[in-house]
Amino acid sequence: MRISYKFLQEYIDCSLSPQALAEKLIMAGLEVNAIEKTGPDLDNCLVGQILEINPHPNADRLTVCKVDVGTEIVTIVCGANNMKAKDKVPVALVGCRLPGDFLIKKSKIRGETSQGMMCSEKELNLSEEASGLMILPADAPIGNAITSYLGLDDIILDLELTPNRGDCFSVRGIIREISALTGEKPKEVHYDFSEEGEKIKDILSIQIDSPDLCPRYAAKVISGVSIGPSPLWLVQRLRSFGLRSVNNVVDVTNFVMMEWGQPLHAFDYDLIQGKKIIVRRAEEKEKLITLDDLERILTSENLVIADSQRPIALAGVMGGANTEVSENTGNILLESAFFDPSSIRRTANIFGLHSEASHRFERGIDPEGTIQSLNRAAQLILQLAGGKAAQGIIDVYPTTIPHRLISLEIVKVKKVLGVDVTEEKIINILQGLNFIVQKIDENKIQVQVPLFRWDVERDVDLIEEIARIYGYHNIPVNLPRNSLSPNKKTKLRDFETKIKIVFSGFGFSEAINYSFISEKVLDDLADLDGAPLERIRLKNPLTEDQNIMRTSLMPGLCKNIAYNLNRQVANIHLFEVGRCFFSSQTTNLPVEKMKLGVIMQGSSAPQSWRGKAVPLSIFDIKGVVDALMETLCITDYAILPNKTKWLGSHQSCTITVKGRLAGFLGKVGKKIIKYFDINQDIYALELDVDALKISENKHVSPLPKYPSVVRDLAIIISEDFSYQELEKSIREMDLKILRKVFLFDVYKGEQIASGKKSFGLSFTYQSLKKTLTDKEVNNVHGKIIELLKKKFQASLRE
Repeated sequence: MRISYKFLQEYIDCSLSPQALAEKLIMAGLEVNAIEKTGPDLDNCLVGQILEINPHPNADRLTVCKVDVGTEIVTIVCGANNMKAKDKVPVALVGCRLPGDFLIKKSKIRGETSQGMMCSEKELNLSEEASGLMILPADAPIGNAITSYLGLDDIILDLELTPNRGDCFSVRGIIREISALTGEKPKEVHYDFSEEGEKIKDILSIQIDSPDLCPRYAAKVISGVSIGPSPLWLVQRLRSFGLRSVNNVVDVTNFVMMEWGQPLHAFDYDLIQGKKIIVRRAEEKEKLITLDDLERILTSENLVIADSQRPIALAGVMGGANTEVSENTGNILLESAFFDPSSIRRTANIFGLHSEASHRFERGIDPEGTIQSLNRAAQLILQLAGGKAAQGIIDVYPTTIPHRLISLEIVKVKKVLGVDVTEEKIINILQGLNFIVQKIDENKIQVQVPLFRWDVERDVDLIEEIARIYGYHNIPVNLPRNSLSPNKKTKLRDFETKIKIVFSGFGFSEAINYSFISEKVLDDLADLDGAPLERIRLKNPLTEDQNIMRTSLMPGLCKNIAYNLNRQVANIHLFEVGRCFFSSQTTNLPVEKMKLGVIMQGSSAPQSWRGKAVPLSIFDIKGVVDALMETLCITDYAILPNKTKWLGSHQSCTITVKGRLAGFLGKVGKKIIKYFDINQDIYALELDVDALKISENKHVSPLPKYPSVVRDLAIIISEDFSYQELEKSIREMDLKILRKVFLFDVYKGEQIASGKKSFGLSFTYQSLKKTLTDKEVNNVHGKIIELLKKKFQASLRE
């Protein structure tokens, strides 16, 4: 928000210098980024009037002009041709230094003496216009300094306002702050104009079909206007705000928006079909060409201003080209409305249209300022463009927006701020900010919040307002009296930390992704993601790429892989511990699940003098699970071949812990890697952290003193049985000397009957008390073979 220091003085008598005012605003929480001069120092540059224009005797394209600069008449050789006698122009006399360090000197041009230079806008650094001289208004006083006349000696305060302070995106808003900080009362602004046209109800009707998105809509009609350029003062004011001049009517709407903070829009009344305004949601795929000449395809999420036949504006964002005010416009309809901030924000984000109007609507404007702003604009248009105002205003306000009432305890102000602010001071500060205060009892007041302060919702917000105006520098700095205690540890947090430490030890890097993802990703991969009913959609997403809460860590990790591969980073091993969100069938709150995601790309062993690189395989990601389970002391888990979500390949497994589904692992399928533009094999796993229970009974065994005995066994078994079932049954035998069971081979082929497979098993036997004999080992090994034969109908392979 850029604001002119001179302009502020028209609204309030502020004795503070620009620097002192900026410091006060900063201390009140309104950041001032810069204090800038509006123009260059142009000493000896005056308003001059051309008296004569004569051809140059020695040059066809030059003229010799006599120019009155107030104190004398000077001769100037000029190359421009857009001026005529009696025109008033900026004149840089000898000694003036123009922008670009160009010093004006007395010189001879083709034999004719020139005592200065008549200037274009570009030569004064006002714009890029350089096709001719800058022609000043006829009432420009001859001899006046050009810096004073054009307002180039003004100071601009460049404010960086936070989104919650939408009330300060206007001159009046800043004036309120200055008044509260200095005690000076703002000057009154009067809106005196006559209404000589027809009764507005006879020539216009307004209908609001979507009051939830547009609680208030007001309009006024002015007939017989003359569209033309704006006067210099208005052009200067708009330029100080960083806006360009369009024409007198459009410039007034922009000026009042900057003055009051209420965006306005002017329609060509004669182009409104049916002379009716309808505020409604757009129809699906309805089209509108906006003022930037681009066709917009609308949806039912977009609010539009329509006439009886078609949309004529994208509400609160940009007008339509079909009712644009042009030089042929004779009658105008002025719009002043209040739109739902979230609706405007969504529409502006969808179309990438971030205008000065949407900027204010998004932050919340004053719904009670619509009529005042409308009258102010009508007054200025009648003054600058002529015409007649219709009698009355149409103001559709079906449900009045209520004021918030907040109770504030006086003792709480001291408790929060640590300083004793008197009740009288508190009331004066709040009233100075346009809050209405009523005393309830000795220790409590009730505060009515003005509707332009959308950010004030609780008593602590009121205390913040008191602190701002009282002055943060007046609040003493005291060390806290209470002792500080460290954050309380929780088992879950310790568990998450342990997992992170484990994976860091494995050589993995931690990834941290947003909890928001694009629903389009899940729609495109719907057959891999799962039930859409589980998704949690955001009502007001920042972008369309972040419109739902994630249901898996896989999309983020796949993007991480793609990002690194595109930058020639190889052998990527990443993990992430984060929450995923699912809809609940019983409550309105989402179900949160802590997940562990792991993704791997590259090789398990790099290329070296020993040989070529060894590509990753499913056994590498399985080894990660085995190592994790061993570290966490989890023994009752199983990895079973199975189809899974978020993999979509035949090399996929589900992971169970104590019979409960805990996650999946495997090779990521071609559909997913193609979708994320990955051209290499990747392997991934995802686990529910809640399913990984750390064993509370950790056993430490001494190192064995006696040798072990290894026996291998090859059996033929039905394809219906898994290795996990075999191992579980063997473990349940509780054989004291059996230390390890290991599957080292699986074979299916011509030598094995159909429906059968061969398992190669290795058994390690060992005692902690003595050296085992062959008889003892054979006895236990025989029991295992007997179990396999009886329970699984296994046969020994010859």
